[in-house]
Amino acid sequence: MVRIALISDIHFGKDARAKEFSLPDDSPNGHEEYAPSLSEGAICKMKEMKVEYLFVAGDLTSVGSPAEYHFCEKKIMEIAEKSGISREHIIWCVGNHDNDWQISRLYDAYEGAEAKVLEISREKYRKMATSVASANMSIFPSYICEGPLPMTGIYKDEKIVTFILNSSTWCVHGKSIDHGKLTNEQLKWFEEKALEYANDPKWKIVLMHHHPFNYPYPVPGLDVSQLEEGSEFCKIAGKYGINLVIHGHRHHPQCKTTKENEWKAPISFVCGGSFSVNESERKKGDIPNTFHIIELLEEVGDLKLYTYEYSIGGGWRNAVGYRDVVPLDYMMRLGKNFSKEEIEEALRKLLKLANNESFVRWEQLEAPFLYMSSEYMSDLIKNSEFFSGFDVKVHPQEGLFMRKKSNNEVPL
Repeated sequence: MVRIALISDIHFGKDARAKEFSLPDDSPNGHEEYAPSLSEGAICKMKEMKVEYLFVAGDLTSVGSPAEYHFCEKKIMEIAEKSGISREHIIWCVGNHDNDWQISRLYDAYEGAEAKVLEISREKYRKMATSVASANMSIFPSYICEGPLPMTGIYKDEKIVTFILNSSTWCVHGKSIDHGKLTNEQLKWFEEKALEYANDPKWKIVLMHHHPFNYPYPVPGLDVSQLEEGSEFCKIAGKYGINLVIHGHRHHPQCKTTKENEWKAPISFVCGGSFSVNESERKKGDIPNTFHIIELLEEVGDLKLYTYEYSIGGGWRNAVGYRDVVPLDYMMRLGKNFSKEEIEEALRKLLKLANNESFVRWEQLEAPFLYMSSEYMSDLIKNSEFFSGFDVKVHPQEGLFMRKKSNNEVPL
């Protein structure tokens, strides 16, 4: 068993919600004077769960400045050290906020020059702007193989193989692209390396910043920031047996397990939400800050996802029920899909239990139920013809209250 702490979208600097994630002489936009410490509360959870790795899924900074990188790195190191995570087990990638737009704007001075000069200047300054993490950070994943773009490569040890991708090299001033983009060069490299590790029995993980496909959001709208080559990326990941894709960017936590026909095995996708960005970037605060602990189980592909959400009154706490702003239970199983026939058989067995017991414990449930959200499970059971004569209430990770309906009883 391996446990990974996942934090994403720190936005160290002006975009953070807390003074502890801002520069010494700044007041962040969302600071609450007497709110519980974001870092200390998270450290307590990580220590309690005996976490071994710390994954950071991009947007470490607000504007990619040297000072933000310097102090953000110190904070990441502090969180890891106090949580008992070794420096070698800090794995991170860059996001769109980690590019220094001040550098990419320098090519404006060449406006009016002949086309070739302007093209060269724009491209060179773009590369400089998107490479600043390399110059400003001192802790790097221990790549056994470096990738074709800045801050890309493969991390490998005795437990996991992680492909670290950069989806943000085109997110700079003067470019029409404001969504995620891997580039043909990086996709080709990823496919070559994924093939090379296709038969490796270890957990195979991808860490990047942008989301490969659109997710539901509390307010429906156009998604203009997902990965441009999301379909191509998923095809490669599925073909060569990637087990887990971790990303950030959305500021809205999500998870799902899916499998296409040609994929080698199901892939679980986990979006980390946002660790410390201010309320203006979280649907005006309706979406809470979140972080996660991912427990990789002995069977490769099978995992548990623990979700924590932050409140001013109580600090970090277990996710409070499945709802639009946090569509996750505190603990969810991922990694397996089940057929319609398997689910129907599980419903039949549950009916037998319901006829004899008013409370069915979580551990009594058949496997298909263990990999469902509490909301989906509740809807499935309530809408099943098998349970038309029952009142049902699902308590995540505890069990199901089920009793036969009676005209003299108040429904649950």
